[in-house]
Amino acid sequence: MPSKAELHTARDRFAELLKREGSLEREWQRLFSEQPFILSESLPLRLKPSQIVPLGRPGRSEPDFVFYPDTDSNVLSSYGVIELKRPSTSILGAPRRQVLKLSSDAETAHAQAKLYAAELSRQLYAAPERLLAVGGRAHIFLIVGHSNEIRAKVISAIEQQQFDGLLPAGVQLLPYDTLYKMFEKRVPPKLHVVVPASYALQERTAKEAGLFAQLARVFLSYARPNSDFAEQITRELSSVGVSVWNYQRDLQPGGDLQVAIRSAIEASSTVILILSQASAWRDAVGWELFETLERQERLGRNILVPVALDSSWRESPIGRPLRKYDVLDFSRWQEPREFRIQFRRLVSALHVVAA
Repeated sequence: MPSKAELHTARDRFAELLKREGSLEREWQRLFSEQPFILSESLPLRLKPSQIVPLGRPGRSEPDFVFYPDTDSNVLSSYGVIELKRPSTSILGAPRRQVLKLSSDAETAHAQAKLYAAELSRQLYAAPERLLAVGGRAHIFLIVGHSNEIRAKVISAIEQQQFDGLLPAGVQLLPYDTLYKMFEKRVPPKLHVVVPASYALQERTAKEAGLFAQLARVFLSYARPNSDFAEQITRELSSVGVSVWNYQRDLQPGGDLQVAIRSAIEASSTVILILSQASAWRDAVGWELFETLERQERLGRNILVPVALDSSWRESPIGRPLRKYDVLDFSRWQEPREFRIQFRRLVSALHVVAA
């Protein structure tokens, strides 16, 4: 993992290059090659810097970057290609009113990336030491242009619908300024904290009074079939002063789902993971768990509190990393007395995590 100093330096270099007019593609290739963690920290996938390989060598037909699992990886990993164009490159063309299409440069980048991804797939599936999901599909990221162009040209609902359909599933277009904002969210702020001598006493008094909940920010990870339980937990925690991020209530329409969820996890002091038959095999819940575990590793402390509605999670793909946790049993949550018992245990667990 990059240090805080490395993250701050990379962010400053990114910002400086982004502000400069006429920056060249090779300058961006150099930045991301020297500091691949910019990409691994920003892209909505679980990647390590060592899995991102710079290519784009002069005179060769190859992508700017590829990413794939390490040979010693013990988890199913993502793979794909990253193709760069300059920030000044146009993203969209508008041959007539309310008709959108990719610009010729963006379309060329997409076509090239598809070819590169197909070749990468053939190579990786022929290498048994790479642990890939059977039937998995290569991801393609096109880093090109600036989001101002999209805001200026995608205005009506019809245009938004057209824009959303320009690229197939598995292909994501990221303007440079959007990528910068995604990376900036992963960089810890520089803080200068002055702590009064009486702080420890004030903190202890506040906890004894139960006021720690006012400082707790909880991210709720669950599957939609468990919405009734999630809503009850949200109401109960809110009633004791805990701020809860519940995606069905707090996710803003039209935004990037993974970016919003990653930001919410980063802003939370605790993640409550609701385990059930519905959630334990769901990719989105697994991704949220691994985002949480990565954040724990960076913080050096536990922020995860798992609760279970049944025992099926033990045999699921996410069961293994949860074996060391004390999983709260909410299997009888619909019985008021049993719910109150387990809810008190949950609040106590939040107290420990927030301490």
